[in-house]
Amino acid sequence: MAGMTDYLEGKIRGHVLLGEAYTQPVAVYLALFSDATGDDGTGTEATGGSYGRQAVTFAAGAGPGDADSDAAVTFPNMPAGTWTHAALFDAAGGGNMLIHGPLGASKTTGTGDDLVVEAGDVSASFD
Repeated sequence: MAGMTDYLEGKIRGHVLLGEAYTQPVAVYLALFSDATGDDGTGTEATGGSYGRQAVTFAAGAGPGDADSDAAVTFPNMPAGTWTHAALFDAAGGGNMLIHGPLGASKTTGTGDDLVVEAGDVSASFD
């Protein structure tokens, strides 16, 4: 994923440099978007069908600041659309966008299709 949102950058700065408490999310959720996402948390998230953000878990990646998804994530019964971007959120609905960016390749679904994001296909780098 391309980058941290302004929200997460502020939380990390406050926690590391200003002594402000930051409670890590209980879970992290993957969301799909039909257009570009922004550092300000913007973008057009998928809606319709049975779409909902899906929990995603991570393991340490190759570099000291890298993390990669460690299991496949399935979005069942998607609406028809083309998905070009993804983001990680701290809640299944609402909440705060944390990290976002373009997909390696856009994904197109027909009504009722399942979309599977394979293990290792969601990567975040804090370098």
